[in-house]
Amino acid sequence: MKIIRIFSALLLVAFVVSSCKKEPVACFSVNNLTWDEGDTLQLFVGDTITVNAACTGDAESYNWSSVGLGGYIFGNGNTVVEKYTFTDPGEYKVSLTVKNGKKSDQKTLPILVQ
Repeated sequence: MKIIRIFSALLLVAFVVSSCKKEPVACFSVNNLTWDEGDTLQLFVGDTITVNAACTGDAESYNWSSVGLGGYIFGNGNTVVEKYTFTDPGEYKVSLTVKNGKKSDQKTLPILVQ
């Protein structure tokens, strides 16, 4: 009987802990500056950006991707900080998708390189 009570208590603790996970929120800073949604980052050829997803909170994975960078994908799925040097002018988009179990969120940064 005592074993059943202990097991039940452990199940209750596991349930409470798992239900306390917050939804992940995609957010990132660029070169240590907070990026505001809707802003376009203006850069020059040769500039290197450092994107940091440390503000995301309860994320379990970080998936960086891009549009316009020739298929370059940032990170390996668990990388919080990434760097990229722009070698060509153009319009680019860097996206971050954070996941926590079945929950996810995404933010995209438009970039104009001159």
